Amino acid sequence: MKQIDLPQRWQENLRSYLADIGSKYNNLSASDFHHNLRIDFADGSNAYFLDALYIIDEDFKEFAVFTEHCGYHIFNLPEIKLELLDWQGNIVITENYRTE
Repeated sequence: MKQIDLPQRWQENLRSYLADIGSKYNNLSASDFHHNLRIDFADGSNAYFLDALYIIDEDFKEFAVFTEHCGYHIFNLPEIKLELLDWQGNIVITENYRTE
């Protein structure tokens, strides 16, 4: 999915994110992607995205993954673990939404 295809609430979330990081643009650019992202789901499956960032929307219990080359993706938030990694594979941030 491209930015124009995002539901309105996610377009607003992305604009807020860009404002928060001090961007003067309304769209992501290549310079916004500094990490890789690993997602562990409750069923044991996982996903790994290169050059990605994520935004959490706790009100809708969703998170969106924005990638430089593979589009944008929206997932349910409950029961996942997110790990943001630098390009050497070191964990920079872990957020755990599991109830285990």
